[in-house]
Amino acid sequence: MNCVTKTICLFFPLLTCITALQAQQTSNPFSISGKVSGTNQDTLLFKRYSPGNLVMDTIPVDKGTFVYHGQVTEPEFTAVTIMGDSSHQNHEFYFFLEKGNYTLDINSTNISQSVVKGSATNQAYFTYQEENKPLLDEILSYTFNYLDLEDKVTPGLSTQDTLAILNRKIDSLNEILFRKDEAYIQHNNQQFFSLYVLSQDLKNGMDAEVAAKLFKSLNTSLLQSGYGISVKSVIDKSLQYAVGRTIPSLVLEDANKQSKNIMTTVKQNKYTLIDLWASWCVPCRQEFPFLKEAYARYHPDGFNIYAISMDMFRNSWLKALKDLHLPWVNVISNNKLPVFYQVNAIPFNVLVNNKGVIVARDLRGTKLDKKLQQLFQH
Repeated sequence: MNCVTKTICLFFPLLTCITALQAQQTSNPFSISGKVSGTNQDTLLFKRYSPGNLVMDTIPVDKGTFVYHGQVTEPEFTAVTIMGDSSHQNHEFYFFLEKGNYTLDINSTNISQSVVKGSATNQAYFTYQEENKPLLDEILSYTFNYLDLEDKVTPGLSTQDTLAILNRKIDSLNEILFRKDEAYIQHNNQQFFSLYVLSQDLKNGMDAEVAAKLFKSLNTSLLQSGYGISVKSVIDKSLQYAVGRTIPSLVLEDANKQSKNIMTTVKQNKYTLIDLWASWCVPCRQEFPFLKEAYARYHPDGFNIYAISMDMFRNSWLKALKDLHLPWVNVISNNKLPVFYQVNAIPFNVLVNNKGVIVARDLRGTKLDKKLQQLFQH
C-alpha cells in the first residue's frame, strides 16, 4: 500500500500549480440550486480542489434552500458540509463542481445520501462509484484496519507481520481496481472523470509506464487542461524511477557531519537500496525490521543501504538513529536534495546496481528479500 497522507509527508502536491495556464483558460459560469432537508437556517461550506489550489466558499441556507453561483475553468473536485451543527462535523458529500446549471439536494441526516442532478461529470462519478462499490468498500475497510493498527500499537514483530499482510491485501485489491480502471479510461477517453480516475490510481501506486500510456489515450482537450498537465507532471516524475534509469550523484552528511557520496556506496557494493524516510514517519519505521533482516542476510554478499532522512530537525534524526540502531549508511537531506530525490511521499526506495542503474523500486515489506534472493541466487 502506498503511504496514506495521514502518516506521511507529501513533499510535492499530487497536482502541481499551473497558474499561468489557468490564467489563460476560459472561466465558465455555474449555478447550483439546492435544498437541505431537516434544516431551515444554516450555512454550507464548499471546499473546491483544483491543481495546486483550495478555495472555500460559505453559502447561507434560507428556509431550507440555497443558491450557489460562481466560475470554474474546468471541473473541480468539491466537498460540501453543513456548518454550525456538531452532529454534521466531519461529514462531507463529494461531487464535481463544473459549468452549467444543476441541482444539489443535501440530506442533513445522512449527507452521503445527497443527490446531484444535471451534471455529466457527476453522473459519471456516481455511476463509477456504484459499479465499483464492493471493491472500493473492501479497499477502504483494509485501509482503515491498517491505520487503526498503526495508530494504536508500537510496531513489534507480530504487528509488523500483520501490517505486511494488510499491505499485500491492499496492493492486490488495488491491482484489481487498476485493471478495471484501464478498461474504463480507454472506453471513456473523452470524459474528464477518466482523468480524475487516472490521477487517483497514480496516487495509489499504478505503474507509471501504464499510466503514461493511458494518459496518451485521452482526448487532446483533457491532455491540455490544467488538471491534465498536473497529472502529466506526476507521471513524468514517476518515470524518473523506472527500471533502467540511472540515479544522479548526491553528497550528504552523516551523523558525524562527514560527507557521504551516494556513488561511492553504490560502486563499492553489488546492489544498494536508496531509502528515503523520516523519524516521524510511522510506515517508514515499520519497514526497518525488513531492512535489518535483508541487510544482515545480504550485506556479506555485497548489499548495502544508503538511507536519506527527510527530517527537518537534525536532533530528531539523531535520536532516531540512536534508538533504532541502523547499521547502514545514514545521511540527512538538510532540505538540499536535487529534484530527482524530491519524491512525492515517503517511505520510498529504489534498488540500484553498482553502476547506479535502477533494477527495482518500491520494495516494501517482504518484496525486498524476494528481489535480493533472485539477484544473489540464494
